[in-house]
Formats: sequence, C-alpha cells, structure tokens
Amino acid sequence: TLAGVIRSLGAPYVRVGPSHDDVVVEVLVAWELCWYRFEADLEGDIVHRRGQGYELTVIAAAVVASAVVYPRLPETIPTHWNMDGQPDGWSSRAFGAWITPVILLTMWGFVRVLPAIDPRGANYAKFGDAFEAIIDSLMLFLLGMHILLLRAGLGHPAPMQRVVPFGVGILLIVIGNLLPRARPNWFVGIRTPWTLSSDRVWEKTHRFGGRVFVAGGLLITIAALLWAQWVHVVLIGVVLIAISSVVIYSYLEWKREQSPASPAS
Repeated sequence: TLAGVIRSLGAPYVRVGPSHDDVVVEVLVAWELCWYRFEADLEGDIVHRRGQGYELTVIAAAVVASAVVYPRLPETIPTHWNMDGQPDGWSSRAFGAWITPVILLTMWGFVRVLPAIDPRGANYAKFGDAFEAIIDSLMLFLLGMHILLLRAGLGHPAPMQRVVPFGVGILLIVIGNLLPRARPNWFVGIRTPWTLSSDRVWEKTHRFGGRVFVAGGLLITIAALLWAQWVHVVLIGVVLIAISSVVIYSYLEWKREQSPASPAS
C-alpha cells in the first residue's frame, strides 16, 4: 500500500524520532494529502503501523468543491433546514461556501497538537489507528454535509430530513465500533469525572458506550429510511438516552470500584 502511494504522490517527507520506549522509534511518512505513522522495534526487528490519515485530502476536497461551484452560487444560499426538510435559514454565498473548509482546517490543526498538550498524551500511541479513524469519520461527515449544502445552493436540494439523520446514524455506528479502543485521555472519548479518575472505569464505560452508540446509530438509520416523519424524535431520544446511560454507567462502575470488597461467605 505504501509503495503504491509513493508511486502516485512521489517522494514523501520522512521523520524519525524516539517513541515511548528506548528500543522503539517512531517513523512518520507524510505527503501533502496523507500520512502514515509506524513504530519500529530495534531489538525485535518488528514494524507496526500505528496510524494513518487522509485529513488533508478531505480538506482539499472541500476547498476544491467550493472553488468550482462558487461562481455559480447565488448571493444567498440555504444553510439550515427545518424538520420537514424545508430551508428556513440562509447565509451569504461566501459564508456558506467556505465555513466548512475553515472548520475542517481548524479541526485538523487542533487534533494534531492534542498528544502534545494532553497530560496523558502518551496514551494516544496506544490507540492511534482508532483516534485517526474517529477524526477521519467526523471530517468525512462534515464533507458530506458540505457537498449537500453546495448542491442546495445550486438548486439541487436533497431530502435533508432523511439524509442528515442517516449520516448521523452511520457516524454513531462507526464511532461506536472505535470507542472501546480509546485509551484514557482528556480530549477524546467519554470523559466524565469517573472515567477520568479510573482507567478501569474508562475501559468498561467505553465498551458499554460503544454498544450503545452502535445500537443508537442503527435505530437512527432505520428511522431515516422508513419513518422520516419520526426520525428527529428518534434522533433526539437516542442522543439523550446515550448520554445519560454512559454517564450513569460510569458513575455506578466508579461507586462499585470504591466499595470495599464483599466478605467471603
């Protein structure tokens, strides 16, 4: 795969530096549009891929899409829709065309510095692939919404009352499958006072939360396809239940951890 990328994009930028272990080095191989991160064990002659990202490709796609259609956009374009899928908010074409690329670029810049500013930044190396997949899925979701907005501005609206909840459902399914792999940190994952105070509570809550997110995402996608008139009720209900359930679960697990062991009978 890496050889194919090199043939397509040319020579990459390569950085080699120390990792979390004296006998392990980190190798970053990057192009303008994507990158790979590896860890090499100098003693065992073993190389593991710890992450890859296509965030800049997503940003470039959003910028190109906006630049291509911008001359054909009217002075104002719809940027908000009601629950019936009818536009009820408009913005200038400059704001509508460029706000998403700006958000994507800001998001990319922020997540790149997270491991450096997080007090538990070393843990990012333990779930690098999952971390990058979460960020990529969020950025792809925003890119999809951006394309729909531009199409609406050109006079080709989509059934937003179905499409947006369907996208949210798919996003929840993807994130739900990745959540159990998250390791304790201060920025990514289910962060309650109790998950942040106990690694065991963090791990159990993320396993539970992953199942809740997947189940909720499936319910939303089914509602978007079959019961469009109720999908927003389902979406709001799923979000409320998911948030409250993981908060309560993390507290109960923390309380169980604090309780003294039951005496043997």
